[in-house]
Amino acid sequence: MKDPTRIEPLMNLLCDVWEAQPDLELSELWGILENRGIGWGATDEQVAEELRRILREHPVRVGDEPALVYTTQPDHLVSIHPGEGSVMVRHPDRSRQPAWWRLAAVVRARVGGPLVLRDEEGIDHRLGLIRGIDRIGTQRRDLAGLRPELLGDAAYACRLEGGDLVVVGHGIDVYAKGRRSVTHSALRWAEIKAGAVGTGLVILPRGGERARDLGVVCAVLPLA
Repeated sequence: MKDPTRIEPLMNLLCDVWEAQPDLELSELWGILENRGIGWGATDEQVAEELRRILREHPVRVGDEPALVYTTQPDHLVSIHPGEGSVMVRHPDRSRQPAWWRLAAVVRARVGGPLVLRDEEGIDHRLGLIRGIDRIGTQRRDLAGLRPELLGDAAYACRLEGGDLVVVGHGIDVYAKGRRSVTHSALRWAEIKAGAVGTGLVILPRGGERARDLGVVCAVLPLA
């Protein structure tokens, strides 16, 4: 007889994977496992290892690793870097300036529950209900040589000297700080020629325009 005590840990692992992606039907989850090579002849150890891989990509809670959290009520995209104590909160409306602030603690951050983060001043920020979490796979901090076709699902934020903020995705959003307001502009780009802390953020626009230096970078944060 096989050891029956192996069953509960495996079922708990399956529950975590399913709870991390609650919109999936169980049949869809089995389909994902099959697409990853888990068939009828797979051992329990093989199933468990594949479930762990899925959890690393789509965790059920925010742990020590950087994560992108999707919330609803209200809708936000929240990039959390627990190790370095950084958070960026983005709104689906790209014209609204993201908020980039210092993190002291992750208070609550499990799929299906509220996202509660504490800042350095001890204030708890309730940022909505968590509908999903993705691992932030890249830790790139020098954006030189980056092109849209190489970006994949990644995105980055750059804080510039003077207070301007730039978000680099398949488009580039620039939030320029004025005396009384913030001005948003969007750029189509072909390549980033320079983009590390201490250098200018130099963008080569699409369409053959001349390179633009948006300002000196003082911080870079991977967002997705």
